Amino acid sequence: MLKTDKFYHSTVSSCDDDSLSLKLFSALDRQCQKREDICQELGDIEHFRELAKAIRNNALSKLDSCLSQFTAKAQENGVNIHWAQTSQQACKITAKIAQDNNVTEIVKSKSMITEEIGLNQFLKDQAIEVIETDLGEFIIQLADHKPSHIVLPAIHLSTDDVTKIFQDKIGYDGPPDPESLTKAARKYLRDKFKSAKMGISGVNFAVAEQGLWTICTNEGNGRYVSNKPDIYLGIMGMERIVEDIDHLSVLLKMLGRFATGQRITQYTNLTHGPCAKDGPSQVHLIILDNGRSDILASKYRDILRCIRCGACLNVCPVFRNIGGHIFPGCYSGPMGSVLLPLLLGMEKAKNVPKACTLCGKCTEVCPVKIPLDEMILELRNDASQAKMGGIIEKLSMPIGAKVMQSPFLFSTAQKLMRLGLKPLSKSGWVKWLPSIPGRWTKVKDLPLPAKHSYQSEIKRKGSGPKDE
Repeated sequence: MLKTDKFYHSTVSSCDDDSLSLKLFSALDRQCQKREDICQELGDIEHFRELAKAIRNNALSKLDSCLSQFTAKAQENGVNIHWAQTSQQACKITAKIAQDNNVTEIVKSKSMITEEIGLNQFLKDQAIEVIETDLGEFIIQLADHKPSHIVLPAIHLSTDDVTKIFQDKIGYDGPPDPESLTKAARKYLRDKFKSAKMGISGVNFAVAEQGLWTICTNEGNGRYVSNKPDIYLGIMGMERIVEDIDHLSVLLKMLGRFATGQRITQYTNLTHGPCAKDGPSQVHLIILDNGRSDILASKYRDILRCIRCGACLNVCPVFRNIGGHIFPGCYSGPMGSVLLPLLLGMEKAKNVPKACTLCGKCTEVCPVKIPLDEMILELRNDASQAKMGGIIEKLSMPIGAKVMQSPFLFSTAQKLMRLGLKPLSKSGWVKWLPSIPGRWTKVKDLPLPAKHSYQSEIKRKGSGPKDE
């Protein structure tokens, strides 16, 4: 369970790490600028956002029929379809496919859903080695970190950090520059691609009409994973489906622009099924629920529109300071603040929606117009209604509500607060407070409340300048 103190202290620790915020701000500013520049080519971007929203809503409104059509067509194409209700079932299906084919080494393309279900550790416990082939995922696997961003998993690491990791883990002895590091990773992974009998990837979108699915990468590793080994397994969340190719083309257009500032990802692979002459002889696909049916039936169903572009993380002022490692799952930022309580349960992630200023930037930038800030506020309300807060929160919130509802009590509280804080202040700022209030002053100074309230100043000076 994610306890309040653990979540708080992890947040404070991240805020104290100046180097982390510098890395995040630098990288995310570039991502945002690239997105803004490339989206101008589309002209009326709001039209495309509305279109993408309608396409995702259309698929979700008839998810059962879309999935039935997709699986029937995929099976016609020779794909082995597996249904998994839980993450544990998905992991067991994967392990059985590997064990039935005497597989001990698997190459895997970047996949958030496999992070969601903890697949790598599960397979490791079954004596099956999994090698990440996406450069970012490869780096954090060597470092034994979890992804800090759903698109840029190693964003928290500098070039010098990566150089040190490569030196320690793969014997790298070259210069600390990105090109040399990339070549070293490519050389190391090429041998893994040649020897692995099985490949695994996630699924960006599945197309109901044709029974095919797509994986989008910028390094070509996804194409190796899905074509070079004799056995290929895709794993997809049940909501990642669209009705036809026309709808797919719109979402690919939006994904590339909002995720990485590109017109389209460098490698967009379409998988139909096995091929006797070229490619894998076995193709499997796991369709995972893992709580998605419950979300679909809830007031939070709009979060299932998410296309995992990461744009909401890039603009989030909270994520820019704390990164993704304090979140109790693979999803982080605004979309993680909604998804994690729904996937893990409110009891385990009740404090995650509190890591939000409610500025609304995430909603403004979302390519499929998910009202993320409204959902985060609603999740906070759910936690409050379920009385999940600590004893101090349970006592202070009702008192605070009464004070805020009464002008007299509010004015009195302001005066008392100034009187109480004045002895602790210096030059109008309070630098230290005890106990719970000290959580504020530990990371920033607290301004001493003004001597006169805004309303009293208006009354004292009049309503403002008058016409002569």
